[in-house]
Amino acid sequence: MSATTAPEQDPRYSSSFWGLTGFLIGAAAFILVLVHHYGGPFTQQPEIGVTIGEIAADIKETAIAKLMGEELPPAPPPSNPPFDYDRLLKVLSAAGAGLAVVAGLGGLIRREDRVPALAAIGLGASAIVFQWLSWLVLLIAGVVLITSILQNLGNIFDPFSWFGG
Repeated sequence: MSATTAPEQDPRYSSSFWGLTGFLIGAAAFILVLVHHYGGPFTQQPEIGVTIGEIAADIKETAIAKLMGEELPPAPPPSNPPFDYDRLLKVLSAAGAGLAVVAGLGGLIRREDRVPALAAIGLGASAIVFQWLSWLVLLIAGVVLITSILQNLGNIFDPFSWFGG
């Protein structure tokens, strides 16, 4: 590039608009995921003991009814949970992460500077993977908890087993 040629006129010069935009959106999405993970949930959640107790009681009643040959009542139709701050943060962070990946890919396709474009793709993918892995860990913990409840179902509802008898 000569001293008289402006960078905008140099054919080797390429702006990094899409890469930098994707980087900023990906950074915001990743920060949203971290804030929601470490600071959330932001809406009122039922007590865990009450929820686990209701699940255990429902399992016991269903098992007894099935063993006695009774007809089980029909399951209530599923209802959509209300749209709250937690769902809003999840949707915004997933959408931001997807936009960051798409903007980074757009920057690579337009042959912009690779560093911001790859950073945008990396941040967007990291936000998606972090959200997915945190739910996977919670799912595994929930399966372990339900399995232990099912294994000890007889001991939970037998008051004499509480005292070793």
